[in-house]
Amino acid sequence: MARRKIPRRLVIFLGAGASAPYGYPLTTTLLSRIWDGLRRPDGPGGWKRWAGMKHGAKLRHGDARRLETLLKALLPGLETRTKLDSGVSIVDVISLLDQMLAEGRSPHIDISVRELLAARQVLNKAINGVLQGRCKRKYAERLSSWILRVATEHRGSRVSVVSTNYDTTTERPLFKYLIQHGVSIGKVVDLGMPWRDASRSWIHVRPGQARLAFLKLHGSLNWLRCELCGHITMNVSQRIASLDNWETRSPREYNVCWCGGLLRGILVTPSVVRDVRDANLLGIWVAALEDLRFADEWIFVGYSLPTEDIAIRSLLLRAWHARRRKNLRVRVIQFEDLKAAVPSEAYKRYRLFFPSFALKETNYRRDGLEAFVDGLDAPSKSKLHARIRQTFGGRTSSEMLRREKQRKLIESERNRAQRTRR
Repeated sequence: MARRKIPRRLVIFLGAGASAPYGYPLTTTLLSRIWDGLRRPDGPGGWKRWAGMKHGAKLRHGDARRLETLLKALLPGLETRTKLDSGVSIVDVISLLDQMLAEGRSPHIDISVRELLAARQVLNKAINGVLQGRCKRKYAERLSSWILRVATEHRGSRVSVVSTNYDTTTERPLFKYLIQHGVSIGKVVDLGMPWRDASRSWIHVRPGQARLAFLKLHGSLNWLRCELCGHITMNVSQRIASLDNWETRSPREYNVCWCGGLLRGILVTPSVVRDVRDANLLGIWVAALEDLRFADEWIFVGYSLPTEDIAIRSLLLRAWHARRRKNLRVRVIQFEDLKAAVPSEAYKRYRLFFPSFALKETNYRRDGLEAFVDGLDAPSKSKLHARIRQTFGGRTSSEMLRREKQRKLIESERNRAQRTRR
């Protein structure tokens, strides 16, 4: 007798440690990278390479000086030759800054509240500038294919990726798989909010009974919010957060919504004074709570459950106590010293947060994301194609092959035309 497949509802919670293997900096190293970029402007991570630090052909030296002045005001012991380490966190700096802006106060007699707000905007440019990752994309592709396999195993299955990260490393390969098969992201992926497509004026509403969900709690590098209509515009293929740095309409109106309003960034920066008021983000938090309530399993990857993350700890606590199913399985994937004699602070926090029947000792892994992904039962490309085709529809193998040949032909003709013009 064939074994009946049981619907699986899974939540994968991604923290900063889940993006570190791809080259993205951890929260603890963001400030040091920004400071190094200010000290060495012509280097690989220098401020001259940050998006938004140019106006036409001119560099914004004033913005760099403004940010350096701000950091020295918030950290009086900081000098130009000082090399920052992980002992000083970007969370401390942003929390101080947000608290002063909330009070309408300034940290220094030479910095007005208006200049403080301007420096805060430059700090956002700096964070966007240092958030670059280029390494080990194969792990993201393998993780995405495994997510698709789990989501398509049974009609009632659902995989929700809840992330505190801005980068799109995990979802981009998954979106690419679906787009290659002619599957609409807006029809099959739940983002926890209605959103506007960057390439057309459509507004996608949340799909009912979606197998896949990507819930970005703090915003994303491929999102911008319209000042006029309030909708989030998303580019499913690339990051567009740097378009926020245009103070007016760009020459080709890349930073303009289909309704005519200007598009602005929507990144909730790390701070203990976080105040999430945007209706889109609030909807995502509600959707995350619901998925956590009904999930069979929570997998935390690269998230250390820090004490300053009060909002997320509150979210997890409410989801835990509002659960209908009591047999929750919790897994934690961290990268820690396997030979350490003393348990890590993250381990202690998880042990206090979850009872032993949910988080078993063997389910707290210290070998990191790469070992976790290597152990996943990811399907082959042919099996993945069959699953996508069977579950979501889309193009056949012959149609995909024909489109790929057409794409290569168009690309070769474009390259030939460029060489001719030169």
